Amino acid sequence: MVHNQGSTSDSVRLELTRDDGTTLVNGEFISISPGSSREVSANLIPLLSGSLNIDWRISSLNGGVDVSLNGSSNIEVRNSQDIIVEIEEISWDLEDGLDLDISISLSSGLNRSIGVEIFMKSGNEFDEFQKFNIEMNPGIRNINLNLGHPDASRLKIVVSPNAWLPLNGNGEVIIELIPPLVIPSILISGMSPTTVSLGDTFTIDYTLENTGTSASSAGLLRVVGVANNLVFTEVPVPSIDPGNGYSGTVEFSSWEYSQTIDVEFIWNVGDLTVKNQTSVVVDSGSSASFSLPFSVFPAIYGALSGLAIVMTSLVIFRAISQRTPSTNSKLFRGDLLNNRFVKDNASDLKKEVSCPSCNQRLNIPIEHNGSVKCPACSMQFSQKSFTQDEIEDSISIEKSDDEVIISEYEGFSTTDLLSCPKCEQTLRVALDKRPVRSRCPACRVEFIAKIG
Repeated sequence: MVHNQGSTSDSVRLELTRDDGTTLVNGEFISISPGSSREVSANLIPLLSGSLNIDWRISSLNGGVDVSLNGSSNIEVRNSQDIIVEIEEISWDLEDGLDLDISISLSSGLNRSIGVEIFMKSGNEFDEFQKFNIEMNPGIRNINLNLGHPDASRLKIVVSPNAWLPLNGNGEVIIELIPPLVIPSILISGMSPTTVSLGDTFTIDYTLENTGTSASSAGLLRVVGVANNLVFTEVPVPSIDPGNGYSGTVEFSSWEYSQTIDVEFIWNVGDLTVKNQTSVVVDSGSSASFSLPFSVFPAIYGALSGLAIVMTSLVIFRAISQRTPSTNSKLFRGDLLNNRFVKDNASDLKKEVSCPSCNQRLNIPIEHNGSVKCPACSMQFSQKSFTQDEIEDSISIEKSDDEVIISEYEGFSTTDLLSCPKCEQTLRVALDKRPVRSRCPACRVEFIAKIG
């Protein structure tokens, strides 16, 4: 402490030298007003340990310093203190985040002020994440750090002295960071009993597993129906360590569904969701309600489609069967007329047979099949009818070379137009095709169209 007893202001400083006059350090000039006192100091950092003799004196820019403001001092310089930082324990999970336990060691000596800095590396450079100062006594101090969920692959911790020189410089430690990995899964063990009926109580066993590298956070297991999203039950799930599992049982009371349904187990753990399904098989034999073994709506659609096809086929068949034959058809003019001629004349043909008793010659219809009674001797005997081929052969013998077309109705005209002989409907029949059998589209009568 220096006092100014003069009448003017002056600036003074503290100068430190060795025994041989070598300057160690000079302090800064301090201005002192008349009648005032100020503290004058100089900072000296010894480079070697041991005993150090220092000469000191107060100097002024203007002189006039009292001769008593000088002297000598002996300083005992101890060894430099060292600081060391170590990571004692590290954990990182989804629930608590990144948690560090570090220890800082200060060698024997004075109490020191120490700065602690935490850096994170997510790219190519370390970025400052957190910084704070502590006052530390010689010894070991443990510090817990909770750093949340940093987006980083490496972490660096640096402890440095505040305004003093450590023996080995700053303390530093670098570690690799592995983010927590949770791999949840649901295993459904089985249902007891395997089939149920209306009103039954049954259970389903399950196991929740974590095959990741970090413990899972506490979550919730929800059991819902797949078809209607009805929540049957909810079960709280504790945290599961990596490689471990959690088993439980879900009980269903008074089952009220008559058909087999699917139920889904949904496990929500943090931001993750996993699912698994199983079927509740209902014993159809014990069900009070009747259920078809097939889907009703597809069966109805199939029946309607089949009915539509059948009705369409009937309409087409009816239209074809009632179509008026073409007058240009040779079949119509030839075979059809010939068949009708055969049928009309077959009933008029006779055949001659002999009575097996009296040999009387009898004439009977050619198509007769059955008993015949002889008028001479009253003998009855059976006689079979001729076959169709025999009838046609008989007719062909009796037919003349020029076949005659026979019909109940006939129509005449000298042009292509003629009237129906029954309903007077005007028809067109070409002259060069007559005589020909025609059909009236109005009354559907058949007649022979001739020229005349």
